[in-house]
Formats: sequence, structure tokens, C-alpha cells
Amino acid sequence: MPKTSLASKLLVAFLFVASLSAFSAFVGWMSLSQLKDRHDGLAQRAVPILNLSRSIAEQGGRIVLSGQFLSQVQSAKELGRVNQALDRDLEALASQLAQLEQLKGGPENRSAFLGGDEIRRILDQLVEVVGERIELNRRFQREFARVNQLALDVANLVDSQLANAQTAIVARSLALYQPRGELAREVDDLVEVDLLQLRRMNELKYNLVRLRQQLVLLPQTADPIALDAIERRFKELLSYLPLMVGEVQDPERRQEMTGLLNQVAGGRELYSMRRQQLLFEDRTVLLNADIENEFDQLNTRMDQLLNRANLAINSASSQADDAYRLSRVMLVVIGLMALFIGLLVVWKVVLKDVVYRINYYTDALLRLSQGELDIQVSRQGQDELSRLAGAIETFKDTARAKGKAEEELRQQHRVLEQTVSERTVELSLVNQKLSDQLKVAARARRQAEEASRAKTTFLATISHEIRTPMNGILGTAELLDQHNLTAEQQQQLAVIRRSGESLLEVINDVLDYSKIEAGHLELCIKPMALDELVREVAATLSMNAEEKGIELRVQLDSALAEGYLCDRSKLRQILVNLISNAIKFTEQGQVTVTVETLGRDQDNDRLRIMVADTGIGIEADRQGIIFQPFRQASHQHTPGGTGLGLSISKRIAELMRGRLTVDSEPGRGSTFTFELTLPRCALPVADSQVPVPVAPLTLLVVEDNPTNQLVIAGYLQKLNLVYRMADSGKQAMQLCQQGPFDVALVDINLPDTDGSELQQHLREVHQRRFDRVLPCIAMSAHVFSEQVDRFLGAGFDAFLPKPLRLAALSQLLAGYGAEVDSSEAEPTSVAPESDHCLDSHQLQQDLGVLGIEVISTMIQRFEEDTQALLQQLGQGADWQSGLHRLKGGAGSLGLMALARWCGRYEQAPEQRSRLMPQLRQQVETGLQSLKVWLQQQS
Repeated sequence: MPKTSLASKLLVAFLFVASLSAFSAFVGWMSLSQLKDRHDGLAQRAVPILNLSRSIAEQGGRIVLSGQFLSQVQSAKELGRVNQALDRDLEALASQLAQLEQLKGGPENRSAFLGGDEIRRILDQLVEVVGERIELNRRFQREFARVNQLALDVANLVDSQLANAQTAIVARSLALYQPRGELAREVDDLVEVDLLQLRRMNELKYNLVRLRQQLVLLPQTADPIALDAIERRFKELLSYLPLMVGEVQDPERRQEMTGLLNQVAGGRELYSMRRQQLLFEDRTVLLNADIENEFDQLNTRMDQLLNRANLAINSASSQADDAYRLSRVMLVVIGLMALFIGLLVVWKVVLKDVVYRINYYTDALLRLSQGELDIQVSRQGQDELSRLAGAIETFKDTARAKGKAEEELRQQHRVLEQTVSERTVELSLVNQKLSDQLKVAARARRQAEEASRAKTTFLATISHEIRTPMNGILGTAELLDQHNLTAEQQQQLAVIRRSGESLLEVINDVLDYSKIEAGHLELCIKPMALDELVREVAATLSMNAEEKGIELRVQLDSALAEGYLCDRSKLRQILVNLISNAIKFTEQGQVTVTVETLGRDQDNDRLRIMVADTGIGIEADRQGIIFQPFRQASHQHTPGGTGLGLSISKRIAELMRGRLTVDSEPGRGSTFTFELTLPRCALPVADSQVPVPVAPLTLLVVEDNPTNQLVIAGYLQKLNLVYRMADSGKQAMQLCQQGPFDVALVDINLPDTDGSELQQHLREVHQRRFDRVLPCIAMSAHVFSEQVDRFLGAGFDAFLPKPLRLAALSQLLAGYGAEVDSSEAEPTSVAPESDHCLDSHQLQQDLGVLGIEVISTMIQRFEEDTQALLQQLGQGADWQSGLHRLKGGAGSLGLMALARWCGRYEQAPEQRSRLMPQLRQQVETGLQSLKVWLQQQS
């Protein structure tokens, strides 16, 4: 067998296949050359004739349209422009006919198509007629305007005479109140003179109106018969109008009217001019018809020429098709031959001698790698693959020897490992017992600490991360609400705001449940209107009910007091949870909210709040678990929610010394009943929730979130304030040096620094550069009370929670004037509703040690001392020592809000006049909270 290499075999095979492809390409090239020759014949003669004929037809159509447009021309300037366009179109038509003559080789085409310049002659006539019509229209409009103005002048004179007649009647009517002897004469004059004159002037005015109507109808009349009728009525009116003018008593006015009527009579030629206009229009229509007829004949000849050109093109195309079919047959035959020969070469050289052998040797190597060392590899031929088979045999022998050596080594390792294991097993058991006990104790302690830290971190993070985008959503919605929106847009905006508020309620549920578990949930007792709260919640949720076709009804007891002392936000939370659940689980029918009084003593009302629905109801065995966290009434109906609403409501109700129960029947609905006792009180004047006017300020805003930047910018623009925006601490420092600024709004979480540290640097730079203190207000979605206290303790003058609200922002900024310094800035915390004003946990501990009588005496003495202290402070007593003493007394009784307020403002005696009303309000609120707590304990 000759020693032919594998590479030479593959080279010969691929060269043979390539030669077949080259031969097929050559045959295809020859066929395409023949097709190109036939195509060139079409492109040089038949196609140009066809295109030129179509261009002539299109040019003729443009000339016809220009002739029709010519009949509508209204000015000489426009007529000249259209005429020039017609000349250009006619020249272009003549040029195209000349080109067609050259292609066809006979001059008969142009003379046959042009028809002795008949089209140009008709168009010249049309231009002449249109010019005369334009001149006639100009004269007609001038004469019409003149006659119409004259008629209007006569009408004005008649109006003045009519007014004189009416004045005379009024004067005569007044004269009827003269002595009785003159009454008959005055009545006769009134009837025979004044009323008769008034009637004549009215008739004269009426006929003048008719005359002007005939004039107005003249330009609009195109029917000759109607035109004759209008002219006849015009002449009739002109014939007896002078007679009526003769009845005018004022000689000067009568003479003036007569002269004007004579001039109006000269307008009779308007009717002849109108007839001439109609004649010109008819001639224009006839000339346009002649032009269309000429071009119809031209188009007929063009169609004949197009038909002949199409026949030539079809003949040439048929020849090209025959050549194409012949070329295609040749290419198919050659292609099939090349395919057969190529497949034969590929099978013999590539597949049989190369691919199959490579697969065989590859399979052998794969089996060797998997440990099959007893396989046999046969050698075929003397090429490269045959040498590869020898290498595989050598690899197989090497692998067998290596496997044997590895097995001996593994046996030695097993013996050694067994010896070591036996010697260390006893020591390991002892150490393992001690280690397990220590690990269990350490793990339990570490898991408890980590769980507590993780829970706190998670709640803080989830609050911040949800409130931050909510600031953009609710803030943008509030800005949009300031614009004039359509009803549909307002409804869509309400959906956005309601969805955002719902998301905030979800996170608040989670935070509240966490506080409940930790025993930190507190009540902030303040005066509130119960009926207003119920209506507000019902109005908020009414859209949800309307979307499901449910009726939401509210029934309020007329015996309800004006106000009660209660935590309004917590009670609202219970109402929202109960009513929203009723709407969710009700598909048809109604939801009824009922508030009634069960009894009344000297200071308190026993109240019952019921929320009844006609929904799916709750099975009896599941009514006991719906108040458990993360549990819902039915597995088959899951409208959504956290599953915490009823659990939180139950715990809040118990904190309020109330009782929340449910009565339900599957298929008929549920009724949730909340009974509690509330002290009656008078309502204070409510704070405004609308943006208050703010003095001109220049603000530095430090916020890195683009959405929050848009919201804050929109709010400040709404308040007409000047601001500079920085998205990092570095940029804020740069802008601060470009001040001065009146107030700085600083976000706590910034990408390159902490907001608390940044505000200290901003104050120092601003004070050093501009010799002015820069008040700083913190902004954050971290809203826990301890976090807010930490911000204010770091030096911030005030705190704004996210999502921001326009009303809260404007009320806070209203305290800063354009020339404010640090002593005038009023530190304020616009805190969320979760801030508590009474630490009932501390009071409960004191109650267990001291007893109710001691606590009651302490509260009474605190009230007496506080009232005396307020009077002393109002008379000029030392502010710092007074607030320091008040802070200590408030802290001992759990009045944490009052204690914090005193701590913030005890170093600001210069603000006494402004802070005294706030101090009185803080004291009043704290005392009311203590009284409510004391009543609940007794």
C-alpha cells in the first residue's frame, strides 16, 4: 500500500470540489452576461419610451389642473403667477414631445399630439377671460361696499329719528300727569302725533333692513331668475322709501336721508355687473371643458404609444425568460453533477479515511480515561492516524503500570489512617462533649443578640428604603395636585396617592407590630373630633368601595360629644383596618360604619364602633385566629395585605382599655365591634394643613436621590423660594462658600459623608465666610423617635420626615425670615405620628412601686407647680432655670415630649415671646394625657 499522507488526500479532495464550484460559477457568469445584453436593449429603447410617455401624461394632467385653478384666481398678481407656471408646463410638454420624436424617429408624433397649438390658444382665451373677470369683481366689490355703506348710513339716521320718537312718547307720557283740563289734549297728541311718528319710523327702519338684505343676497346669488327677483324687490323698495322719508319731521335729517337714498338708487348697476360675472364664470367652465377634451385626445394617443412600448418590453422580457430558463437548467444539471461527485469524494476520502477512524480512536481514548484498560486498538494504513493508534497502545500500557503502583500506595495509606484514627478517637470524644456544650450556649446567646440586631436593622432599613421612593411618589403627586387637571387626571392622581399611602400603611403595620412585641407602643392623647375622623376615613376608602360597586354608609349617633381625648392616629388605624377589610371581603351589598353612645357619666362616654359588611363571612372555627399575626380569615379568599391589621388593631384596642370582637356567619357577612370609654373635651383650633406663606429665603438643599431632588425642587418653586441643589457633601461645601444662605435642608444618608457631620462643617464654613449662623434642618426616612432625638442632639435645628409634605415644609420654613440668625431659628421636629408624648411604661412601673394615691398626688402637685411656673415665666422670670425645672418634673411623670421640648429650648431665652404659646400648648397636652391615663387606671 503506498504511503500517502492524510494531508495530501484531503488537499486533493478539497481541490477537486473547489474546481467543480469554479466551473459552475463560470457557467452562471455566461448565462448572466446573456441576460444583461437583453436587459440593456430594454433599458436603451423600450423603457425610455415608456417613461417618457408617462411623463407626458403627467405633464398634461398638471396643465389641466392649472387651467382649473386658473378659473379660481381672484387677483391679477396671482393670475400672472399661474400664467407663468402654465407657460413653463407647456414648454416642458413641447420638450418631452421632441424627445419622443427622436426615440420614435418620426415627426408625426409631435404634430399629432400637440394638435396645432390648440391647447395654448384655449389657455390664452382662458387667461383673458379670467383677467376680465378679476377686473369686474374688483369694480363690483368697490361699488357694493359703497352702496352698502350708504344704506347703513340711512339706517343710522333712521335709528336716531326712532330714538327721538321714543323720547317724545316718554315726554308726552309724563305730561299726562298735568291738571285734568289738559289731559285730553295730551292724549290726542300722544296718539295722533307721537305714536304715529314712532310707527312710521319703525316701518322705515324695517324697509331699510329689507333693502340691505337684498344687497347682502346679491354676491351670493348664482341663479339668473333669483337675481331678477332680487333686483325687482330692490327697485320696489327704492320706489317707496323716499315717500316714507318724507314723513320725517326734522327737515335737515329728511334732506340728508333723501340724498343718501338717491345715491343708493345709483347702485342698480350692481345687478348688471353680477350678470356679467355669471357670464364670465360660464365661459370659464366651457374653456376648461375644451382643455380637458384636448388632453383626453392627447391621453388616448399616449395610451396607444404605451401599449406599443409595453408590447416591445413584453417581447424582450420573453426572450430574457427563455435565456433564464436555459441557464437555470444548465446550472441545475451541473450542480447535481458537482453534488454527486463531491459527496462521493467526501465519503471516500473524508468520512471513510478520516472521520470514522478519528471517531474510533477518540472512543478508545475516552474508554481508557474511564479506566477500561483491556480494550484492543487496531492499526489501519500507514498515515498519521495509524501512528496515533500506536500512541494509544503505549498510553494503555503506561496506565496499567500506574494503576498498579497507585493501588499499592492506597493500601499503605489505609493502614496508616486506621492506626491514627484508633489512637485519637477517645480524645476526640472527650473534647467533642466539652466543645458541644460551650458551642450550644454561645450559639444560643449569639443567635439571640443577632436576631435582635437584625430585627432592628431590618426595620430601620425597610422604613428608610420604602419611605425614600415614597417621597418621590407622594411628593410628585402632591405637586401635580396643584395644577389644573381634568377629572380623569385627578382620579388617576388619586389612585397614585392612595396606592402610596397604602404602601406606607403596610410598612407602618410592620413597624407597629414590632413595637407591640417589644412593649414600646405608646399612646399620644390629644383632643379629637370622633365624627370628623369617621367621615374622613370613610371618604378616604369610598373610592375602593365604588370600584367594587359597594355602598359605604356611615351612621353617627347625634349624642356624640364635640371632642374626645384619644390617640387619633391609633384610632384611625383601627378604623382603616376594619373598614378596608370589610370592603376587601365584600363583593356586593354594603358596608355600614355605626358609631353610638352606650352610656355617659360626668366626664366620659362609653362608645361602640361597629363595622358591618355583607361579605363572605368567617367560619366559626377561624374567628379565634383572625386576630393572630400573619393570619387571614380564609385560604380561598386572599385579597392581599400583611395579615397584621387585625392583630395590631386588637393590641391597640387593648392599649386603649377597649375591647374588639367579631360576630360573623359564612355567606351573610361579618360585624366587628369596638367598645371603649373616652373622656369628653373641647376641641382646640386646628392647625392649617395647607401651605403657609413663607418669607423670601435662599436655601441650600443637600439630597442625593434624583427623585427626592425633583420633589423638593417642586415644593420650593411652589413656595417661590430660591434654592441651590447639591447631591453630595463635597458639592454642598462648595456651594456653601458661594452663599450666603438662610436655611440648609440636609439629607442624613449621603454617598460621601454623614449628614450630621456635614451640617457641622456647613455651619463653620458659613459662619467664617459670611459671619452668619446657618440653620440646618435634617431630612430622613429614619423616623423612629430615638433616631430623631439623635439627629436633633447632633446639632440640627429641626427634622423633616420622609415622605415630605408641602404643608409641613412650608410651616417649618415660615419660622425663618430673610435676615434670621441662629438665635432666631426655632428648632422644630415635624415628627411622624409614631412619636409618643406619654411614657406609660414608666408610669406603670412607678404605679407598681408607689401606688395610685401617690401618683395622683404627684400629678396634682405637678399641675399646680406648672401653672405657677407658666405665670412666672410670662412675667419675666429666669427662662433657663424655669424650663430646666419643668423638664425634670415632666420627665419624672413620663411626659417625654414636654421634657424634650424643654431640653431643646431652655438655651433660647431670647425667643420667650414666640415660644410661650407653644409651651402652654405642650403643658396642656401633657396634663390631659396624664388625666386620661389616671382615669384609665382607676
